[in-house]
Amino acid sequence: MAKNDREKQLYWDISKHLSNVLDEMGITTTEIAKRANTTQPKISLIRNGSQLPSMTTAVELARALNLSLDELYNPTAKFDKDSYELSVLYNSLSSLAQEDLRRFAKYRVMAQNEKKSLSASKSSVANALKKFDELSSVAKLDVIQFIEYRHSQDQK
Repeated sequence: MAKNDREKQLYWDISKHLSNVLDEMGITTTEIAKRANTTQPKISLIRNGSQLPSMTTAVELARALNLSLDELYNPTAKFDKDSYELSVLYNSLSSLAQEDLRRFAKYRVMAQNEKKSLSASKSSVANALKKFDELSSVAKLDVIQFIEYRHSQDQK
């Protein structure tokens, strides 16, 4: 069955984009075929524009490349090879190791947020002390009295 111009362009766009993605990520057709549970000849047909991937193959390709279907079909999408390699490594871990890694990542994010918060607090205190040192003696006494008053109100 002859393809019309629009179909030819679609086949070409998809094949060119898949080739660019695979080249950018440094993945061979044999390697992606294995990861996407398909055959190397099928990937080659898609890659050279002779065939469109079935929905199942497209979903498997997207999963294997750690992309959404939109990213798989979108020729303007950019890919991060490091993120891809990390996802491959993560997916190779046991489910227990994946859970441990998720817990560790969550802990690191919380620790980082606390560190930023503490750093911001230290910076705020340092700025406040610097401003306090610039005040006159009378103004310093007023500030101290105000702080003592606020502290007594907080304890009530």
